[in-house]
Amino acid sequence: MRRLTFPLAMTCLGVMLGAVAVAQVPGLGAPPKAPDVPATLANPRATMRTFLEGMNDADVQSAVTALDLKDVAVIERAERGPQMAFRLWAVLNRQKFIQLEEVPDSPGSTPFAVQITDLQGGQVGTVRIDKGADGAYRFTAGTLSNLGRLWEGVRDKPVVPGLLDPSLRQFDPAEWFASKMPPATQELTLGVAQWKWLLLAIILFLGAVAGGTVRLVAQFLAGRIFKLKRKDTAYREIERGGAAVSLIIWSWLVARTYTFLGLPGLLSGTIGFVALVGEVWGCVRLAMAVWDSCLQIYARREEHRTGKPDGLVIPVLTRLGNATILIVAALSVMSFFGVNVTGFVATLGLGGLVLALAAKDSVENLFGSVVVLVEKPFKLGDWIKIGDVSGEVEDIRLRSTRIRTFEDSVIVMPNSALVSKSLENFGMRRYRRLKTTIGVPYDTHPAKIDEFTHRIREMLYEHPHVWNDKRFVYLNDFGASALEIQLLCYLIAPTGQLEFEYRNDLLLKIVKIADEIGVHFAFPTQTLYVKDEGGKDTLFPPSSDAAVTTE
Repeated sequence: MRRLTFPLAMTCLGVMLGAVAVAQVPGLGAPPKAPDVPATLANPRATMRTFLEGMNDADVQSAVTALDLKDVAVIERAERGPQMAFRLWAVLNRQKFIQLEEVPDSPGSTPFAVQITDLQGGQVGTVRIDKGADGAYRFTAGTLSNLGRLWEGVRDKPVVPGLLDPSLRQFDPAEWFASKMPPATQELTLGVAQWKWLLLAIILFLGAVAGGTVRLVAQFLAGRIFKLKRKDTAYREIERGGAAVSLIIWSWLVARTYTFLGLPGLLSGTIGFVALVGEVWGCVRLAMAVWDSCLQIYARREEHRTGKPDGLVIPVLTRLGNATILIVAALSVMSFFGVNVTGFVATLGLGGLVLALAAKDSVENLFGSVVVLVEKPFKLGDWIKIGDVSGEVEDIRLRSTRIRTFEDSVIVMPNSALVSKSLENFGMRRYRRLKTTIGVPYDTHPAKIDEFTHRIREMLYEHPHVWNDKRFVYLNDFGASALEIQLLCYLIAPTGQLEFEYRNDLLLKIVKIADEIGVHFAFPTQTLYVKDEGGKDTLFPPSSDAAVTTE
């Protein structure tokens, strides 16, 4: 148990971190309840104050909370939310100075609207604040979707005296970039301006260069600094970590820059989704590489201390840690996309008993994995027997153990069988018994038999792979066809392969001893005695060779 303290502590830490991450996912870990309306969005006046104070105080994220972004793709809200806030601010600052006293402050207020007019006083549209399904007041999704037309109608109007004018780069970076580009690049290719394609290619290239540089640095550290070879596990883990960081850097750079190009919705959404998947998968691979590296450090330390490689703890903890990382990543992605898992958690609470019964086998299998991890009844490569199944342990997983039988077939044994059935581990035998009977003909001289058994005992004493505490070679019985010499000894053979090799060596030496002494090995024969009319016994057929006689 002491040897398991380090990896089990790491596993428990990983589970706790996973639990903390799960607790951060909206709707997980708490029963569903009515949404609480923040005081900053409790009525139209509070919403307008939150927005204007956030923009004037450069607290854009606070101002974004006053926008209803339900029609904006989740993956684009982090970038488009501030852009929409700046554009809305620019529209309002060209229309009028908002007097908060004119905005209603009752929770049950009707929608508040600001009419937007162009330079000639013509009607352009309306900016509305209305109550949402969650009870909070926000600038409506319709207002946000119409911001482009509203801005085109007021962009030529001067800003109201005393108010600030946001930069075009803050709310429409694509237009700002376009104003800086040569006219020749404004032509469309596949519906997108050529300068956008050019900048997109530059972004992808720079991301690839940055990521590739990190990967080369990782390989340099592994090969030149740590003096590792490509076949070394540590080298592969460092290289895998470098590749993960490379993917994270590339995805992060793309995700933080592509939105400034103002690409069409489908293309923009596709690039954003790919960038998000790249970031998440890179983080998952990096976490797995770090986890596996820690386990490899532990394995090397244990092998140095015990002189034996670990064939059990590392495979189980590797899969357990990787499964935890994947679950946390999946929940994080679900949370990012705004998936409402509250109903799912409520279903778990109401149908917990049914789910527990349905998952009974899975729980038992997982418990069996824990038993294997803690008690270590076997390791990879051991010859075990569970019930009627006998073979070599080939792989250990969270749900099952793969056993390669001696017929070369594979049996997948649920880990629950490790708890419910007796398990016999032949691989943990300190010694392997060799028991055999040597038959010699009945007409063998007793002196030869004595010399034969004595020579075999001496040979066993001198053999380096025979346990000296128990060696028995004696004439044991009168068999039906031979005098039976019983041989019993124990081989010091840690594996089945070595057992067969040592048995072969011992039996060959016994054959050589018999040949040197002149002792023959008996085989089942019969001699028939026939009485003639005079009562004389006649041997039929005549035989001068040693044989077993039956009357």
